[in-house]
Amino acid sequence: MAVSLTGTTTSVGLEPPKILIVDDQPANLDVLEAMLGSIDGSLIRATSADEALLCVLQHDFAALILDIKMPDMSGVELATLIKQRRRSRDVPILFLTAHTVDEEALLQGYGVGAVDYLSKPVNPDILRSKVGIFVELFRKTRALGVVNDALHREVVERQEAQEALRLANEDLERRVAERTAALLLANERERSAREEAERQSRLKDEFLATLSHELRTPLNAVLGWLAILRSGKPIGDLQSALDVITRNAEIQGRLIEDMLDMNRLMSGHVRLDRAPTRVGDLVQATIDALTPAADAKGVRLALHVDGDTREVLADSRRLQQVLWNLVQNGIKFAGGTPQDYVNVRLTQGPDVLEVVVCDNGRGIEPAFLPHVFERFRQQDASSTRAVFGLGLGLSIAKHLVELHGGTLQAHSDGPGRGARFELRLPCVPVTPDSCR
Repeated sequence: MAVSLTGTTTSVGLEPPKILIVDDQPANLDVLEAMLGSIDGSLIRATSADEALLCVLQHDFAALILDIKMPDMSGVELATLIKQRRRSRDVPILFLTAHTVDEEALLQGYGVGAVDYLSKPVNPDILRSKVGIFVELFRKTRALGVVNDALHREVVERQEAQEALRLANEDLERRVAERTAALLLANERERSAREEAERQSRLKDEFLATLSHELRTPLNAVLGWLAILRSGKPIGDLQSALDVITRNAEIQGRLIEDMLDMNRLMSGHVRLDRAPTRVGDLVQATIDALTPAADAKGVRLALHVDGDTREVLADSRRLQQVLWNLVQNGIKFAGGTPQDYVNVRLTQGPDVLEVVVCDNGRGIEPAFLPHVFERFRQQDASSTRAVFGLGLGLSIAKHLVELHGGTLQAHSDGPGRGARFELRLPCVPVTPDSCR
């Protein structure tokens, strides 16, 4: 196979278009080269169909010039093979023949992809004109392909840039949303903190007003009766006067003791003195101690013990304080009717001891129920309320129960429908080691 390259490319960066000339006679190839010497392209020679097929596999051609009569394979057969390959399917083919071509042969050639026939001897001007058109078409097609590739790359780059911009915008929007959410959360926390500070300040003011009122009320009674006694005026029932003084002094003492207990609980200075304790005895002692107060208000006290009770490890004094607060609370908020009652039920299982204090008194507002164990909180915080107290009793009771590892819960169906307090303690068994 001989290859001859002629001409130069007119497009910078692109090699000259190639034209394949195929003839089994080298002299004919020399003639074709001479005719096409002025074509701006490269001429590649092949003297057989096999050489031509090998060239088609190695190069892209602007045109193929085939001798229709070759000994090993005809031009039509070669064209058929070339057109079966996708990459060379659209290459224009010129057939050269030294004989007159009948109509059937023409149709056969055109059928396999030929674009024209030229008879030998070939007119050089016609050959150059036809091949020049194919070369120019090839060059423009290739240039268009380069432009299309560049446009495709530009489209891809623009799509990538748009995707990057979209991702950047999404990231920016996400960061803005996160920052906005953080600011809203910070503002909400600040607002909540401010509201909590205002609430605490309001509770402090209410507590100070309550403290002043609660301490002054029994003190005024004591001072009033002492003034009467010191005046020397005759008193019809001296014992009653002394009872009033004693009762109010005890009330004031309990108020002060409640404040001291709460301070010790909040500072963590309360320590339990655990010892074998019969909770049933503590409940009975509480009922006995508060019966006079209940009778004075017309409240019926009742104790129910389910099953047998046994000793458990507990601080009897502190547990007595809890029971006393719960039962007294029921008496204090009695509804003022002949049917008022406070029932205490004690149940002791293998693992849990339960004391339920239930009354049919004033009940608890649903909105206040979650705050019933908070310090200094009272459902009626006005200075004209009917019952005394600082609002510390239930809070102290809950702290003491939790120190025992138990729970204290409050339930109420609403105002006028009573309240129920459920005290649960783990049954810590008494062992010889625990009594040492």
